[in-house]
Amino acid sequence: MKKKVWLITHDNYIDRRIFFFADVFQANGCDVKLFGANYFVLDTDDEPNYVVRPTQKKIVKQYRFDLEQLDSEQIRRNCMEIISKQRAYFTQEGKYASSLRELNLSISIDSQDKFFLKSEVMSYFMVYKSSGYRLVYSSLTNQFQYGTEKTYPEYESAIWQYLDLYGVEERSTVDMNGIMVNCRYNQYGELIYSALKQGVECICKYNLNQGTLETTTPIVCSLYQEDQLADSKFNFTDFKGWLFEYSNILERVKRELEVEQPDYVYVADLPTLPIGIILKKTIGCRLIVDCHEWWYKQTMLWEGHLKQKVELAKHYELEMYPQCDICITVGKLLASDMERCYSKAFGTIYSCMNESLSTGKKEPKSDFWNKKFGIDIDSKVAIFQGGMTTLRNLDNLARATKHLKEKQYLVIVGDGAYKEEFVDILRKEGKEEKVLFAGWVRQTELNQYTLNASLGIIPYHASNDYYAYSVPNKLMEYYETKVPILYDKTMLEIDSVVNLQDRKVGICADLSNGDSFGQVIADVLADDALLASIKNNYKLVKSPFNYQGQKYILEQILEGYFDDLS
Repeated sequence: MKKKVWLITHDNYIDRRIFFFADVFQANGCDVKLFGANYFVLDTDDEPNYVVRPTQKKIVKQYRFDLEQLDSEQIRRNCMEIISKQRAYFTQEGKYASSLRELNLSISIDSQDKFFLKSEVMSYFMVYKSSGYRLVYSSLTNQFQYGTEKTYPEYESAIWQYLDLYGVEERSTVDMNGIMVNCRYNQYGELIYSALKQGVECICKYNLNQGTLETTTPIVCSLYQEDQLADSKFNFTDFKGWLFEYSNILERVKRELEVEQPDYVYVADLPTLPIGIILKKTIGCRLIVDCHEWWYKQTMLWEGHLKQKVELAKHYELEMYPQCDICITVGKLLASDMERCYSKAFGTIYSCMNESLSTGKKEPKSDFWNKKFGIDIDSKVAIFQGGMTTLRNLDNLARATKHLKEKQYLVIVGDGAYKEEFVDILRKEGKEEKVLFAGWVRQTELNQYTLNASLGIIPYHASNDYYAYSVPNKLMEYYETKVPILYDKTMLEIDSVVNLQDRKVGICADLSNGDSFGQVIADVLADDALLASIKNNYKLVKSPFNYQGQKYILEQILEGYFDDLS
């Protein structure tokens, strides 16, 4: 019998690292479910069927409704009688009746319900309004529509405008008077028009093939309370108040428990680890924690002024990690320090590309940047991809651009709150014309940008030992596309990865100020022999950082603990 593995994360945009773990579990014959946080975004990659969000879906309107689906036999009879009478009336009068009185018809309905006609000369609508739903018949289509009381007319209108403009073909997201709409095929080949209003947690989807309007909205549940599962209670109220409020994810997990139970639970990071602990204690599953961050040190780095939050993160990591069957993290240096701290073995899995995102034998396109940005075809491009946030040395990256030479450019693939400040520094201390912004790019498209870059930049400068152990996703994305990597000399884990088998696939430099940073970018982009040498080094080493290499390492970790996994 297949083992069941549940993966749980606090992420809304689910990290590809987590999909890697799901891939490996599936490759070993397991059934997987992946529980994430709410994510109300249109222009993103389609998620696998096994992704479970703490949302509820509801068909709020059926545009092709079979009257036989209606529960009330009396209403069905009323509808069919009105249609029959209207046909007879039209034959005699040459127009449709505008009221039941004209049809000499009396019908029986509940006191709070309404049944009325709206007629033109050559057509009419029949509307039945009850508590909770609305039934509409149009003589133009000879079809019924069924909708709940709240049918989201604003979203419908945006979808119809979009459909009128672009028709029945897949297209990217367009702003339709404040509501974002796109059109994509689903896994069944059906055309889905999705609408989202910024700041509103509701996505409306019109299924052209099925003729339905469906809403996706959050599960509503009690927050900041004690958790209960079966007969057991757990008090993580301080955790939920300071670190992460996971109640709606737990609620979705509890609903799934009514159907099946997992054999293994994988939790990505501290924020949803209480759910893993609750499941382990109540149903006896085995528990894996994958630490993308050392959470209390991460909190100290970003929110050090919140002393209580830092102390709570430290307390709960000390309490929870020893209760896990397997502990994993992102790099060997971090694993070593965490082992010493918690007296617990930590395995290392680098955040490689999962199999579906591997570039395989894809080659760069000579006109890629010309088509994207209109720059000369022989231009050299350095790329930074990822979130634009503080503590990433992006201020010096902006200043560095003043050293870029003719036909040298920096492309930013990503976005974030720091972009405004970055642009301000760029205008005052850099060269604005040398920077091209691609914005957020889907993970499935991201490798095309990296593959065509001459240099991949990791600008981070370590402010302490913990930061020096960072293994950003972009490191493995650069590795996958075999682009030369530029990184700062303080980044120790990156340095250990780049210097593989004495074959360097990157350049270590001082990136702590704009001048030295900019000079090294310009010099490397101008050195064709150096770039070619690094490209050749990629060919000469057998990288353990691809999907197959990391899959093997993970299977060894799992086999050591769970010999009945597959």
